[in-house]
Amino acid sequence: MEYVQFAFDQIARIPGVIYGAVIAALISYFGVRSANNSSLERLKIQHEQDEKQAAKKRTAELEDAARKTNFEQTQKEEDRKAAIRREVYTKAVEEVHAVIAYISSLPYRPLSAGSDDEGLQLFLKANAKVWLVSEQKAALLSRQLTNVVSGLFVNAITAARPSRDLMGRIRTLEDGIAKTEIKVDTLRCRISELNIQTDRPTFDTLHSAWTFERDYLQSLIDQLEQTRSKLKPDLDLYFQTIFRKMDDTQVAIVRLVSALRVELHLPEDEKLFLEQLEDMKMQAVAAVRQNTGLDLSA
Repeated sequence: MEYVQFAFDQIARIPGVIYGAVIAALISYFGVRSANNSSLERLKIQHEQDEKQAAKKRTAELEDAARKTNFEQTQKEEDRKAAIRREVYTKAVEEVHAVIAYISSLPYRPLSAGSDDEGLQLFLKANAKVWLVSEQKAALLSRQLTNVVSGLFVNAITAARPSRDLMGRIRTLEDGIAKTEIKVDTLRCRISELNIQTDRPTFDTLHSAWTFERDYLQSLIDQLEQTRSKLKPDLDLYFQTIFRKMDDTQVAIVRLVSALRVELHLPEDEKLFLEQLEDMKMQAVAAVRQNTGLDLSA
């Protein structure tokens, strides 16, 4: 108690001014401390907000980078797919026109020229790749074209057989005529070089051989003309048969090509191509009628 009383006595002895200054200092201290605490709290809140903003920005940047990477990968895949499709589609269009040309020339193809399936197989391989890489519509049209062309090819093989037989005989006759003409010319030259007066037996022998070869040559020429006269009706029948069946094939080609153009980001133009196809058909019929007298429209 004595110590407490002593403390109060000492405080009581402090001048009022000093006591007021102490009180003011204490008030100022606590005010500054309060202001500092408030400032620190605001800084803490700002720091937390900055961290959130920075984290949000980093997340957005990572998402943008991921989207960009995915876009680039997708673009590369699309470019690669487009390049593959261009190659496959171009080859398929080339092969379908090649098989049409093959069918058109089939009556003149020798029966011994190898497998007739070669012309069709190239088309089937190329068109199978279209089925593999194309979208649904083109894939379905590709299968339809395969069926149409395969049916046309089988019919063409059967229809062309008579003409090919005759063409084989014609080639044999032409080869025999060429060889016999050489023999006839050789014998004629040898006869012209002889002196009939001094070498009559040789002359008679050569003349007899020349007469035989000349008559044989004429018989070959006559056979050739007869065979050629038989060939024209067979060729007319073949092209009439194939021309009628070619319509479905040409329409199937136009529809497939139009679908493939869409996948290559080109105008479809199917209606325009079908109109052009009809004009080309009419022109072909008129040209054949004018040059051969064959009416393919019948």
